[in-house]
Amino acid sequence: MGCRKLTYHQEPAIGASWEFFISGKEKTASTPIFCIDYYTFGMVQPNRSSNLSESRHLFNGMEHDAEVSGDGNSYTTQFRQYDPRLGRWKSLDPMMAKYPNMSPYVAFNNNPVFFVDPFGLEGTNPGGEPKTHTLEKGETLSGLSEKYGVSVEELYELNPDVKGREKELQIGEVIVISKPSGGRTNNNVTYYSAGAGHDEGNTGYIEETIDDMSASGISNPTDVESHQDQQDDAIWSNGANSKIPYYDIWSYSSRTRDPINAQERNRIGNTVTEGVSIKGKLDPRVSQSTSKIIKDIRENQYDGEISLMGYSTGSVIMAQTALYLANEEDIVISNLVLIGTTIANESELMRTLEENCNIMSITRVDIPGDNVSQGAGSVPSFILLGDDHPHFMYAFWSNAHELRMNLFKILNANGLK
Repeated sequence: MGCRKLTYHQEPAIGASWEFFISGKEKTASTPIFCIDYYTFGMVQPNRSSNLSESRHLFNGMEHDAEVSGDGNSYTTQFRQYDPRLGRWKSLDPMMAKYPNMSPYVAFNNNPVFFVDPFGLEGTNPGGEPKTHTLEKGETLSGLSEKYGVSVEELYELNPDVKGREKELQIGEVIVISKPSGGRTNNNVTYYSAGAGHDEGNTGYIEETIDDMSASGISNPTDVESHQDQQDDAIWSNGANSKIPYYDIWSYSSRTRDPINAQERNRIGNTVTEGVSIKGKLDPRVSQSTSKIIKDIRENQYDGEISLMGYSTGSVIMAQTALYLANEEDIVISNLVLIGTTIANESELMRTLEENCNIMSITRVDIPGDNVSQGAGSVPSFILLGDDHPHFMYAFWSNAHELRMNLFKILNANGLK
């Protein structure tokens, strides 16, 4: 697949016609990409997976145990082991007294389409509970179809274990009637990190950006605030963190004796935030961003595509965050979008991001006339132009809404879901 470059045109407020480039780097066929396709109850489809050993956790977020049964054929949870080939637990349900109508070996309430069970206890729905009906004597699927206005085919889709045994349905059996009405309707998520100071002037552009992302078809856009004050953020985003990976920051700063990096070094420390341990010396911005994202993924049980997007200072925060999540948490980042970034294409950080097998696609949105990757060399133009500087086109320009919508629609069409 190699490298793709898309071009499109926008009309800035000053009336000039500029050409904007979105460059995205994808993994080549030789890259050891982790991927897997499952049957309904979690059995791995033949010839549809690769590098399963790259992740400890597979179907339903359960830890797979390949030692005895082979890759993807056995899972270990806190209370029981699961065999996806049978769609059954290997031992009795510790909570079987609560479900007298089910076999103690049944997994996911016999409905893995809606229910998860990461601990081996009982099936729960991560997006809110679906509407269900408990069968009474004489009731049939046709009757339920008429009663609830749902076609029989839809009932088959919602209850895959029912088809073919309509005449064997039991009194007390639970039939799913409709999908959950509450909670998240899509299990993809895009985390967004804004520019320096996290809109210190309270212009409202961050909330507007999140709304525009949602309106463009980008799923569950979520603002991640982990910034310092505006001036510190601007200095930081042109320092070591825009050049090299998080795990080399301390040695790099000590080596270079750069005044900017010395300021960073004074602020860096071992960090434990919100119960998530961060290894080594990590800047507070990256530490907080990483911790908040991990916590949100766990609380919402996201199991779809996880994407990160950063604008200006936020692009550096999200680049380091993506690298940390990919390395330390074994989380697959489907899309990393860097808008107006200070990270140079030839930097060690960019090279490391491109080589990471858990970061599937990297997209740069470079703004002509911006030149922020030049570091201190771009300062005079910022002083001269202020909010009219091209760097702020997606935040403060009078037509920022239209510019953002155009950008997000293109990103959405090219894989950011």
